[in-house]
Amino acid sequence: MREILDKAIQFAASMHEGQYRKGTRIPYISHPYAVAMLLLSYGYRAELVIAGLLHDVLEDTSATYDEVVQLFGVQVAQLVDAASEPDKSLLWKERKDHTLETLKVAPMDVKVLVCADKLHNLRSILADLETIGEAVWGRFHSGVKHSGSEAQIWYYTGILHSLYANLPYERDMPIFSAYRKEVLMLRRWGKKVMDVESSFGGDEALHWIFHYIESAYRETGEIPSDLNADDLQAGLYVLSNVGIQDWGTNDRLERALLGHIRKRTVRQIE
Repeated sequence: MREILDKAIQFAASMHEGQYRKGTRIPYISHPYAVAMLLLSYGYRAELVIAGLLHDVLEDTSATYDEVVQLFGVQVAQLVDAASEPDKSLLWKERKDHTLETLKVAPMDVKVLVCADKLHNLRSILADLETIGEAVWGRFHSGVKHSGSEAQIWYYTGILHSLYANLPYERDMPIFSAYRKEVLMLRRWGKKVMDVESSFGGDEALHWIFHYIESAYRETGEIPSDLNADDLQAGLYVLSNVGIQDWGTNDRLERALLGHIRKRTVRQIE
């Protein structure tokens, strides 16, 4: 893998030469490299890691699909193509709507690739919010009536919803969970007042949280220790609106969730 990885790094670097991250003087190659390293850290296979390095070459450089096939194979080229916006001449909202719709029915490898891309983007935005504050939103020109922050929060939340769409419960992905947590951080920065369902990215993401809580509780009798306050509230929301067939477990799980939420609230007050 080392040889093909080096080849992909060199190719991506040459294609993105002279490009920079939005509103910065950071060479653009830092982003695809970070995406590839994310995929590698989560244990994904070589083709996905290489696609992470090349995920923007068809969309943002002069590289062609045939060129990627010739250098890196059909599988990599297909992944890169699937993760690329097909028509850059469309308005921002039209392009993003297309991405959200196609991602809902995309193969798992494409979902993972897009997730890694957006996860690194989100972490970059959140890091910049810590250092330069709300000025970061000036880098984004969506061409829609909403502010930069509103448009970006809408888009990254929509990505979360699309990632979980049509995903069987047994295919939970740690990289999706990491992305969900970053989306929640972004929404808190947006200082929105929203109902719980929209805050958690739609029914699919909500039910994923609840499935995780309920499965762990049935197995251990405990609420998972890695949940944050938002996860607990989401679990309680689904439990109160949907519930499970075992009413005794319903009651015990509700009491356990409420207990954890109260403990978190007390700690925050202290």
